[in-house]
Amino acid sequence: MSSMSDRRKIRFTIAMMSDVLVQRFWDKVAKAGPQECWLWTASVEGGGYGQIKMPGTRNQTKAHKVSWMIHNGEIPDGLFVLHHCDVRQCVNPEHLFLGTCADNLEDMARKGRHLYGEKNVQHRLTELEVHRIFDRRNQGLVMRDIASEFGVGAMTVQRILTGQRWKHIWQERCGTSDPA
Repeated sequence: MSSMSDRRKIRFTIAMMSDVLVQRFWDKVAKAGPQECWLWTASVEGGGYGQIKMPGTRNQTKAHKVSWMIHNGEIPDGLFVLHHCDVRQCVNPEHLFLGTCADNLEDMARKGRHLYGEKNVQHRLTELEVHRIFDRRNQGLVMRDIASEFGVGAMTVQRILTGQRWKHIWQERCGTSDPA
């Protein structure tokens, strides 16, 4: 039976790094040329990132984080190890950089990896319905009635009409690139 402490997320630090862990890490890397991706060949977590068991625990940590720490040292609080190459199993330190959560989201959007609109598996509306929401508002309907018609909340309708959601359609309809 595992205790509560076994299930808590443990922050991986340089102090946890050992020669054994470093050797285990390199045994699981298909190292290529200096500019090519070095692919993780062992366990991969659900999001596609390589993972390795941390010493003395049952917890896993992401392989690209271990690579960063081997080559560059500690990861400062509040920063994440990001990929220039966007290959989740890559552990080449030349392909890795530190950034905030906002940096990661901006990088994702800039590279077109952001799932928006109908590409997002959690979408409830179609693009046609979002266009119809704009049409219904232009016809003078209040947000509460529009929300009821489309089976969503009034806040969802407000966010669509102000470009906070379905921004690509808002831009198309309103002719501007940035919701004010």
